[in-house]
Amino acid sequence: MPIRLSLLRTLAALILTALLLAPAARAADWPQWRCDAARSATTTERLPDSLHLQWSRELIAPEPAWPASQAALRFD
Repeated sequence: MPIRLSLLRTLAALILTALLLAPAARAADWPQWRCDAARSATTTERLPDSLHLQWSRELIAPEPAWPASQAALRFD
């Protein structure tokens, strides 16, 4: 029984530590799909007046997985 009590205390301490160290949710947070429980997909945040490209990626052209002789399978 003492091992079980020790395990429960340790678990409670870990949970309490996780809750205290977790970052607080801000008003501008987007916590779930489409922002909130109403799925409104809106926010009060404003975009800056000038936007600029921060990154881009060039992907290679996709190749079909099946030979061209199989007309029914031209698209993967």
